[in-house]
Amino acid sequence: MNSVLAKFLDKTSSIRVRLLAAFALASAMTLISAVVGISGFNSANSAVEQIADQAIPEIQAVDALSEDSQALSEALKAFSLSPTVLARQENYARVVEFRDHLTQELANLQRLTGTDATADLAASVGEMSELVESMNDVVDRRLQIRDQRYDATASARTARTNFAASVRTPSIPAMKRISRACFAPCWPPTR
Repeated sequence: MNSVLAKFLDKTSSIRVRLLAAFALASAMTLISAVVGISGFNSANSAVEQIADQAIPEIQAVDALSEDSQALSEALKAFSLSPTVLARQENYARVVEFRDHLTQELANLQRLTGTDATADLAASVGEMSELVESMNDVVDRRLQIRDQRYDATASARTARTNFAASVRTPSIPAMKRISRACFAPCWPPTR
């Protein structure tokens, strides 16, 4: 191999050939570095596209899921403490709305991830739906019991008021006569 290279260098000993070889070598190095740079930019670009197309929407879906679950938690608290039947119905409608939106966000997240990584969350949302329905029954029963207690208390107050009105209170002069009649035989005390 050395002899072939030596023969080539003997034939190409002119400055012109050497300059052309140097420029060709420099051009080849520039072309190689350009190819490496372009492939690196393409790799970085595909990573940015993957982040923009997949990771950011997944993060937004997880954030929306978190916000919905927090709003649902607050709505459940208000629902459980509903003071009236009308408030219970309004709070139940809000809870159902948040639950449905949470289910949609979870389906959106599953579609974005393309995996069953959120299967546990889906199962939890399903269990929570059943709990919301049973909680609705419990809150309704609590309000019925409270209304029955209010009705019983109101009727007891009415009965007490009617009884008090039916008992005739003697007037002050009549009370003086009664007390004189009762205490007169023993008053003034004798010694």
